[in-house]
Amino acid sequence: MTMEVERIQELIAKYNAMTADPAELREIEGLIESGILDINDLIELPAMEERVEQLETPMPSMALDHKFHSMLQTEKKALKASPFSWKALFTWEGLAPKFALASLTLITGLIGGMYLRNPAEQKDLQIKLLGEEVRELKELTMLSMLEKESPTERLKAVSLTQDMDQASKAVTNALLQTLNND
Repeated sequence: MTMEVERIQELIAKYNAMTADPAELREIEGLIESGILDINDLIELPAMEERVEQLETPMPSMALDHKFHSMLQTEKKALKASPFSWKALFTWEGLAPKFALASLTLITGLIGGMYLRNPAEQKDLQIKLLGEEVRELKELTMLSMLEKESPTERLKAVSLTQDMDQASKAVTNALLQTLNND
């Protein structure tokens, strides 16, 4: 502990005498950052602050004041000389980036629309496949009802054929067989 205190005192003395090398300066900075060494312990810092306070602030010269006002007047004249121009608004330099952005947005929208349209077609396909499955299920139900012994069940099966748009060969054959056997 005393060795460390002695090393800190030695670093402070070297810093105040301005004889600290760069490695010792980094060591001092590390001690300040870690909170072991207070920055106010360094004598050079308050002395430097005192010298800065003693410096006199120079008064601006009249030439500087005149130069500022002349520059201000020049800028005001330049702004009045170039009023707003619609023609300048529609120059190629102003429109090229706008056209590029509009084209990019349009292309992005078209590509996005193509990708978003595909799921709708896929849904239509799924609906069509589901309709086919329902039709096949009706056919199976009708065929199983035609095979029953009860005439009312077979008549119900015949009435199911009215809901069908197209009857398959199996349904037609089963209906003809039922008609011939009943």
